[in-house]
Amino acid sequence: MVYCQKIQKNFLKSGKHYFKLKILISPSFLITKKYLTSLFDNFLINFLKIKKSHKIELVNGELNHYGEISKILGSDNVFYLDEIHPIYVKDYCSEYFKNSENYQLIESYPSNFNYEKQNYITLDEVLKKKIKFDFAIFSIKSFNQNFEIVKYLQSINTKVIMFDKLDDPNIYFKGRNFKISENYKYNFDLIFKQDIPLWNNEENVFPIAPIPSIIKNLNERDIKIKNKSNNFYFVGDYRRNITRKDRFDIIEFIKKEFDNYFVNLTTDRKVFLSKQRQDDLLFNTKINISPSGKVWDSYRHCELVNFGSPILIPKPNCKTAPGEFKDMENCIIYETQEINNNFELIDQINLKKKIEIVLRSVETRKKIYENYYNLIVNYHSRYMRSKYIVNTLKKHFKSHEQII
Repeated sequence: MVYCQKIQKNFLKSGKHYFKLKILISPSFLITKKYLTSLFDNFLINFLKIKKSHKIELVNGELNHYGEISKILGSDNVFYLDEIHPIYVKDYCSEYFKNSENYQLIESYPSNFNYEKQNYITLDEVLKKKIKFDFAIFSIKSFNQNFEIVKYLQSINTKVIMFDKLDDPNIYFKGRNFKISENYKYNFDLIFKQDIPLWNNEENVFPIAPIPSIIKNLNERDIKIKNKSNNFYFVGDYRRNITRKDRFDIIEFIKKEFDNYFVNLTTDRKVFLSKQRQDDLLFNTKINISPSGKVWDSYRHCELVNFGSPILIPKPNCKTAPGEFKDMENCIIYETQEINNNFELIDQINLKKKIEIVLRSVETRKKIYENYYNLIVNYHSRYMRSKYIVNTLKKHFKSHEQII
């Protein structure tokens, strides 16, 4: 911040125009106070104790990507069109989690919570105050009325960005001539998207996979590589023709080829374990499994960095944000192949050999995990993802370059 102030003084002395980058964000309605505090949803959550899955969208990973832009640019330069539900905000969320019953209402991804409070602005205020925004980021799941100001923003030379975190499994089967940018209602200046096939070459379409994580401070007990008792751990959902088949395949492969594992697939999103029990198992496992979900992307790919073990992960078939997962360097990669519009596990002989090497060697596991940790810290933390988004905007639009 001191450096920024020095730069600003230099600009003023030289007589050059200086201004701070301003960004408007229209977030996913799923994480807003307006959506989550409706009378009906409150009844479902607080009285019927219905878990989020299928009924209540209480957790959504979008904020993990752009929720810390205000840290980078300063809170006075970032405005949200809708108020984020307090459960995501510091102080409030810690109080919420003191009640153990609330664990049944949410998915146990710590990275979704504990954000700074954001600045909010209404649609009317944007139009009346005529604030000059350099960029406006619209979630594909924004409230519909928010899109009403897209054309206005474009008319005053605001670059309008689409943020698309929807699972899009069918995009991989559309063919190499398919253009992502042509499939939105508005002509967005730039698109951040979760699922971008490797062959896509559109210059204004940028990847956001994998879902970024917070990084906990692990103590010595947590990261002791030697004393882990299980070879593998995974508990998760598999729904045929919805979840990618390699999730089923990799679990069946582990059960067939190895012993001493704790793995379980469910078909209806049942809660098998308490969070404490799950965490204990993750800390106690030599290799934690992070398979695909509906698409390659998964919370686990980055979140598992908080448990002191290397991960077994599918080779990405989508473009990713900077920071590459590299086989036997910062993870163990299994290969998949597209068969009948699905992705199936292949090259099992080679995979078995790699896993055996990792299970036999404490030093190999330690080295892979340390590289995995460095990968997430340097590229796939929440803060680094927000920084990536800001830097991508600056680089792509030369006329909006700023010094941060």
